Amino acid sequence: MDPISRLGLEYQCIFLPTRICALTDKANMMHSLEARSPLLDPSVTQYANNLPTNWKLRGGIGKWLLRRYMLGRLGARVAHKPKQGFTVPLGKWLRAELRPLAERFLTRDAIVSGGLLNANEVERLWQEHSKGRRNNYKQLWTILVAQMWQHRVLGL
Repeated sequence: MDPISRLGLEYQCIFLPTRICALTDKANMMHSLEARSPLLDPSVTQYANNLPTNWKLRGGIGKWLLRRYMLGRLGARVAHKPKQGFTVPLGKWLRAELRPLAERFLTRDAIVSGGLLNANEVERLWQEHSKGRRNNYKQLWTILVAQMWQHRVLGL
């Protein structure tokens, strides 16, 4: 078995059941939902595992055969779209429901009192984000959680 196929098999046997599928199942059960992953059907995975590697990965493009098959059915925009996980809309929430919380902990005074971050940089990130010029939610969420932790644990 070639290294790419071996890596794929390890992913199927270790990472999928212990992380991806387990977490998806818990999240679905929490909301009384049933979810199925059609590409994890045993007959589909057995077929895919037996395909030549250059049908799975070609020119650095993963799922090459599946993308080629879908190209004529869904179009290039969908078939060539990069892999994307499900995320909560934190960017939108920071501009709406979570805005009061963000404005409380991302102020210049709050950042300066924490003493860890560059207040000018945080202010720039927040201004760009809150005005809709850029979606800086990843950086801002991390900063917001750190600020809230400092406030709660260190009493800042």
